[in-house]
Amino acid sequence: MADGEKNGMPFVTKALIIAILSVVVVVVSAGTAAYIAKNVKVDGNNTEQKETKDNSKKESNELGVIVPFGEYTVNLNEKDPRYLVIEIHFETEVDKKSKTKGGAEIESKMIIIQDRVLKVLKNKSIKDLNEDSDLTKLKLEILEAVNNILVETKIKDVYIVKWLIQ
Repeated sequence: MADGEKNGMPFVTKALIIAILSVVVVVVSAGTAAYIAKNVKVDGNNTEQKETKDNSKKESNELGVIVPFGEYTVNLNEKDPRYLVIEIHFETEVDKKSKTKGGAEIESKMIIIQDRVLKVLKNKSIKDLNEDSDLTKLKLEILEAVNNILVETKIKDVYIVKWLIQ
């Protein structure tokens, strides 16, 4: 074995590999530092702007009042007797003027809302309710039907927590 070789690899080759790895580590570290410096701002004004953006996101994502609508068993629009068992909850939007979360208007108009929602459900067949996209459409139909009744409160989302077709 020659003097410059150890374990079958020339000493110069090992030194070259170590040098290349060192350069790669330095480049990756510099890139990471540049990314952090670009995306993290410590200036007081930028922090305030970021907090304002975060607060506006919180307001739009703020959970409204969840109003239980109830569990219903509805005959589907089929030749053979088939029915749907469904439990629905509504999420109301936050009233931006009074900063209150609605729910009282829904309770005061519950009979009218039940009638409209049951009409939407009774007009459905099994074909209308097979796919996930059909469930999304149903939620949208219910949301529109309820929001057409309400004046002060608006429904933000419809949650279906129980679903059974027989």
